[in-house]
Amino acid sequence: MQRRVTIKNIAEESGVAASTVADILRKRPASYKPETVKRIKAMAKELGYVPNALATSLSKKQFQSIAMIQQETTQTATMPTDLLKGLDNVFSHNNYRFSIHFTSKNNEKPDYLKVAMHDGILLNNGVPLSDEILAKAKLQRLPILELNVKTSQNCIYPDDFEAAERGTQHLINLGHKKTAFVHFNQIHANRPLHYSIFDREAGYMSAIKKAKLSPSIIQPPYNTCFENIEQLFFDIFSKTEHPTALVFYATATKFFVALQNVARKLNFSIPEDISVLGFTGSGDIQECKKQISTMNINWDDLGRQAGELLLEKIKTGKDFKPIKVALNFEEQDTIAKVRSGKG
Repeated sequence: MQRRVTIKNIAEESGVAASTVADILRKRPASYKPETVKRIKAMAKELGYVPNALATSLSKKQFQSIAMIQQETTQTATMPTDLLKGLDNVFSHNNYRFSIHFTSKNNEKPDYLKVAMHDGILLNNGVPLSDEILAKAKLQRLPILELNVKTSQNCIYPDDFEAAERGTQHLINLGHKKTAFVHFNQIHANRPLHYSIFDREAGYMSAIKKAKLSPSIIQPPYNTCFENIEQLFFDIFSKTEHPTALVFYATATKFFVALQNVARKLNFSIPEDISVLGFTGSGDIQECKKQISTMNINWDDLGRQAGELLLEKIKTGKDFKPIKVALNFEEQDTIAKVRSGKG
């Protein structure tokens, strides 16, 4: 078996220090005389030297690799296929490998070696890094971009405030002066609240305030079962004065099915009596028998923009201001003009 040729072998044959050979073959050939560089490279070729890719990458700190760190817990694992496709398209086009690393279910933070062996890092949906890792990353100028999180810089996220404001305004324009905002009961769980919870409600409130209307927030208690959600809707819509439109924080089957059951009991219909708008819904939900109108996050576009931003940060080393990505309004079967006399 042929022995691997090393930097030391080339140095011995050339009569120079190993550090000189390493500099010429890996780092700073311009620092030496042209004839020395030519001689060392000729000797390396003669001996059949093959550079160690890992060693070269470590010395240059260039790995042609991007990693996304993702939390494993289901509550925070926002990782749509279209987001990954958008990222992968940008990175593969620019000859970068793209990998995903998960934190543990106990939210154990990744070690620094896992973070540092890449040219850039994506933190998805608020993945925490230890202060030690962040300090080392800053010292080595390792580019980090955060996805689906609002921070002071180097982040990209859906513009939930504008989308909620635009969607609510659309309902108001259709005559729905009694529009309510429906939170999900999950928001009271023992974990950090996502920015979208605040921004979507704030966007709704902004549209209501601009129209000089009265806001209405429907917020089921944490861990409310299906029967209690249905009862909550029944209590609200059995009153003479009730909302004619609902803006859901998101689109979930059990909330819409509960509302549909109540509408059937009270002889209401969707959307003729109750219009519904959700966020990034699951589209055609089997139990609902309807396509729900939604404000949809364009995950592919967000992924592409995030990939391009990170590559630009790798290239220039410059920080950038937060980037907001607009949502698309997809009107389906659950929105209609308010019935005369019900607005």
